[in-house]
Amino acid sequence: MRRMTGYMTVLLIFCINNLAAQRVLYSPVINYYQTDHFEPIGKAGNHYWLQRYRGKKTIKVPATPGLIDKQPFFDIYDSRLNLIRTINAPLITDSSIKEYFICGNNCFDQLTLLASAKKTFFSVNRYTTDGELVSENKIIDSLPFEESGNSFLLLRSENKRRILLLGFESVPSSAPRVHALLFNENWELLLSNVYHHRYLSQPQIQTDFFNYPIEHFNNSTVKLADSGEWMMVAISGRNQNYSLFHFNSRDTAFAYNEIKLPPSSSVEDIALSVDNENEDATAGILSRIRYSALKSVEIVRYSLPQREIYYDSSFRFNTLVADDIKNNSLYSENFVGVSGGGFMLLKEYGKGHPDMFSAMDSSYNIKKDREIMFANNIK
Repeated sequence: MRRMTGYMTVLLIFCINNLAAQRVLYSPVINYYQTDHFEPIGKAGNHYWLQRYRGKKTIKVPATPGLIDKQPFFDIYDSRLNLIRTINAPLITDSSIKEYFICGNNCFDQLTLLASAKKTFFSVNRYTTDGELVSENKIIDSLPFEESGNSFLLLRSENKRRILLLGFESVPSSAPRVHALLFNENWELLLSNVYHHRYLSQPQIQTDFFNYPIEHFNNSTVKLADSGEWMMVAISGRNQNYSLFHFNSRDTAFAYNEIKLPPSSSVEDIALSVDNENEDATAGILSRIRYSALKSVEIVRYSLPQREIYYDSSFRFNTLVADDIKNNSLYSENFVGVSGGGFMLLKEYGKGHPDMFSAMDSSYNIKKDREIMFANNIK
């Protein structure tokens, strides 16, 4: 969770309808003496939500440094960033293991995961977009085990009509047992399935205590389709390769296809996207080949109706010009999937970390290294 502090702070919303009509909206001042920390949550309908707390009656929660309020506040702003309401958020207790904020077109939901008596309960508070409480502490379901909040993933489909809650139950000397609960937008349970297979594993972790559902536009290794089917990219469980998993959500059957990687590669990032209109998914795996600047991308396209990969290709390239292989001023890289448009590798420069890649870029002979010779240099 990103914390923000300061003597006085304002919220800014950049409104860009067209290049000739750009404007910036400012909220009223948020005084430091009345707020220790705050975090913008998102937009529900035409209202902006913000969470803040003052650090008085505090509690320690998982994956969050320091102490936070047992009962934070929600500030709700209208479309012009005028503060219209401040309400108490639900009480955080010792049994709370994670909270999710879900912004909708017609409501704002807060999902709380509670561990008690060797079970995990899921409670929802629903509000109107302007902060009126609709339902409070509604238990929508539970699972018969206790795990940390990091053992759960929440996903939402592109049309916002399907919500998938995944729980990964630890099993001694075995792969985790995967619990999948599929809800509609009103948190009515549609399907509940349990998967247990030696090749299954948790593909990623949502570490923060306050978190958000994985949306169709997020860069992630698991995605939910509008149909309720879901896709996942995870290590194959058989070798150094990865697998693309397809779960139809109607039963416990699932399909998986192996994505082969170069033997000398080291995986750096994975991106997955779902195209609901064409009913297919695209997965890309970015790997490093010996040097940090030499990359390999494995790309597969998968048909959901046919349950098979119909496109499989790989690309090797040098992300620097000519024969350069060292990123002396590289600060970060991001491998981003674009639905229906492939992938982008974004590189940020300007913040020097001279030792960042020294362990990767060992001594080399630039003229004889076959990995460089067979890489397609980007000019």
